[in-house]
Amino acid sequence: MNRILEIVYFSKASKHPVLMLRNFEYRIERTTPTKTRWSCKMKEKIRCKSRLVTTGSTIYISNFEHNHTETFVGTSEKLHSQDVKFL
Repeated sequence: MNRILEIVYFSKASKHPVLMLRNFEYRIERTTPTKTRWSCKMKEKIRCKSRLVTTGSTIYISNFEHNHTETFVGTSEKLHSQDVKFL
């Protein structure tokens, strides 16, 4: 299984954290003690089906196809970065 290393960014908001990957924003959909499921921020508005699951520093991409353009506009200066592995 190939592992791809990449950097993701997180907003510093503690109440509603946002994960940024390749200029797309994800919000927490569900959490368990061992993993977090993220859905595209456009899920409700235009029914985007892109989903990720994180466990520690590993990201499992359930679906990376978006039905819209990139949602993150700005710079990553004020964001927290983390190196991750993709499976």
